[in-house]
Amino acid sequence: MEFDYSGWKVLKGKWHFFYNGFVKKGWIQDGHAWYYLNDDGEMQTGWIKDGEGEYFSNSRGVMQTGWICDCETSYYANKNGLIQKGKVTIQGKLYNFSEDGKLIL
Repeated sequence: MEFDYSGWKVLKGKWHFFYNGFVKKGWIQDGHAWYYLNDDGEMQTGWIKDGEGEYFSNSRGVMQTGWICDCETSYYANKNGLIQKGKVTIQGKLYNFSEDGKLIL
């Protein structure tokens, strides 16, 4: 029997994305949203370190762009979702971010 399922499926309580029956890994785009799937194919939420960059996915697994605020501080992710560090101009205004991406006031 051939398994050619494509799309989202929950396995052992974790969301996975299949394409032609195979579990995808890494970054995938579904519609207009980007998701990160770990080495086991599980959708990740929260802070994601990928290579030299850091990203943030909301509770539904969607990679965030623009201003990201938690209860303590603010972060900024560029249009590719990469958390910004150091001095960055955003809409004509200069901001300074720490090495871990926190906005320095």
